[in-house]
Amino acid sequence: MLLQTFFLGLLPREEAVQRLLDHAEASAKEHDTLVALRDTEEWDKDMLTVCGRLVLEHGIRQRVLEQ
Repeated sequence: MLLQTFFLGLLPREEAVQRLLDHAEASAKEHDTLVALRDTEEWDKDMLTVCGRLVLEHGIRQRVLEQ
């Protein structure tokens, strides 16, 4: 997305804005999916699940930044 954002200035304003809005909407949906996964799993079974939770949390935070 960063590379696409860099080149948004080459597009007509309306198209650039729409692309950003579409990306924000997709990120919001992904965020909701990741939060639902976080809330339905048990994340302290072993080190693998603990590390999985860390990766999941990173994904959730990244989606918040993209909304």
